[in-house]
Amino acid sequence: YFELKLDKVSNNVTLLIDTNFFISLIDLNTEDAYSVCNQVFLLCKQLGYQFYILESTIRQIEILLNNRINDFGNKDFIGTVRTADIFNACIRKNIHKTELEAIKDSVRRKLKEFGVETILDVQVKDLIESAKKEEDLKKLKERRNNTDSALNDIVAKLYVEKHRGIGISDFSDVKCWFLHNSYSPYEYSSNQKIYERWSIGANELLVLLWLANPAQGDNINPEIISKGGIASYITKYRRAKTPSTKVLKSIKQKMDNAVSLGVINEKTIYNLTIRMSEGSVSQETTNALTELQDDDFVVKLNEFKDIEKEKDNKIDVLEKEIVSLRSETDIQNETIKQQTETITELKNNVNVLEHYIYDEKKEKYISKGLKQCKHYTIGYILFALSIVVGWFVNNTHIVVNEPWATIISLFLFIAPTFGLRFINHTTIIEFFCRKKLKLRLGKEFDKKYNKG
Repeated sequence: YFELKLDKVSNNVTLLIDTNFFISLIDLNTEDAYSVCNQVFLLCKQLGYQFYILESTIRQIEILLNNRINDFGNKDFIGTVRTADIFNACIRKNIHKTELEAIKDSVRRKLKEFGVETILDVQVKDLIESAKKEEDLKKLKERRNNTDSALNDIVAKLYVEKHRGIGISDFSDVKCWFLHNSYSPYEYSSNQKIYERWSIGANELLVLLWLANPAQGDNINPEIISKGGIASYITKYRRAKTPSTKVLKSIKQKMDNAVSLGVINEKTIYNLTIRMSEGSVSQETTNALTELQDDDFVVKLNEFKDIEKEKDNKIDVLEKEIVSLRSETDIQNETIKQQTETITELKNNVNVLEHYIYDEKKEKYISKGLKQCKHYTIGYILFALSIVVGWFVNNTHIVVNEPWATIISLFLFIAPTFGLRFINHTTIIEFFCRKKLKLRLGKEFDKKYNKG
């Protein structure tokens, strides 16, 4: 991707769709496959891309659906094992045999509704003849084990190579692609650049259009891109691990025969099915199962049964250990809870005690302040009374002795003149307003101990 030049995107592009893309587009594959293919289809339509399909591809679609209709009795078994199979979609969407027949009959009508143009065999007669002479056809026949399917892909390749354009130097120069939704059917060199290839996957195209067309951000759901990419790798892994439909049908037939004879039960079949769907059974093992005689086949199934028992025993032991650990954890959590509550209670008691001590100190401070104010006020009153008495004695001439008269006169001069200057009248006034005095002393205490 980093070698692409995404400075422009050509809208004059032809997309030749493959069987699996159409199957995904009508939601007969996985949910993720439908989301990705539907997103690609709508976006490309909006960009002006043209969709085409070979007439031979339509026949391949109809043959595929017809095979699934004929083998509908194996739906549950095969659909459980193969995630990306039509049967899995039938199970997920609760599609019955008659409904699948209706879908097969409506393939050509559906293509017209999608606006997909059909390329008739007569229009590519020369390509069909050329394809029959291609060296790649022999290799593809061996891998596909289906002559028509292999020939169809070679014709598609030749069609794309003929219409993809000339002077191609980046992704946006390519005028034609073979669009598929496969996971590993097309092999390319690790050094081969994307624009040098003739086919492209739906996931790849969606990502490239997103990178090349930032303005399409509102029309592309990033979640579909990420989920679709991850789902593709998961499905690719599972398809590599799970056996072919042909092998599964053969195993299912042997299983049904064994069940009818009463030599194995349904649970044994179910356990094997789950192991196959998880990829726990190798393809070599599944291929070997198809070649076994009935007696040997039952023996092999019982081996799987023993494996399941051993696994179940291990699971039981682990579950007991988990229960024990959970019990210990619950006890520890309860102990921690009680200790936490005790600590909280102690902290609350400490806080209460601290408040009590603080209030007691504050009360003593206020009491001491009141006593000081009381003593100060009494001293002031006695001082004032002494002045009044002195003044009365001096003015009534009760004392006629010259020295005492002089002393009293001097006292009456000095006391009011200098003594009253050092008197705090506010303190005296507060003494007679006890409420305000207590409030002031309380604030003074709080400020002193940083509590205010």
